[in-house]
Amino acid sequence: MSKEGFIFIKNLEKLERGDRAILRRHAGKTVEEASGEVLRIFFRALPATVVREEYGEYFLIATLFPLAENAKWGNLGDSLYKSRDGREVPGIDRRVERLLSANKGQVGLMVRRAIQFVSSKGVSVNWIQLLDDLLAWEADVKVQWAKAYFNHYQEEKK
Repeated sequence: MSKEGFIFIKNLEKLERGDRAILRRHAGKTVEEASGEVLRIFFRALPATVVREEYGEYFLIATLFPLAENAKWGNLGDSLYKSRDGREVPGIDRRVERLLSANKGQVGLMVRRAIQFVSSKGVSVNWIQLLDDLLAWEADVKVQWAKAYFNHYQEEKK
């Protein structure tokens, strides 16, 4: 867990409802496309030590944060698994497979869709872990998410 990520999530948790709504309305936009009011909120929450190359990942998290509660453990694979409904399992499996196939340029859109889905099911997200995972995308993250999601099938068969 990065110190900056922890501070950032704690700052987002302190935001007022109106500021969270402004962030949520910017979901799907880049930091370059953001309005002045959302940039004010974003940069007040962002630790000063975050480098410019990481603004995109932090901005994505900021705009998605208002959609779901903060989980204490797990990764996005765990949240997606908890979102499963018996009727929807094949569709969710395909959604996870597409997410795991995403490259750095596609992952923001895929994560946004995944967060919208899990929030519609009332499932929480470990925001600090998600931010760390996005910053390290292409490394071991895909394997960790796949294991968290697909390994639960073994538990179901017991």
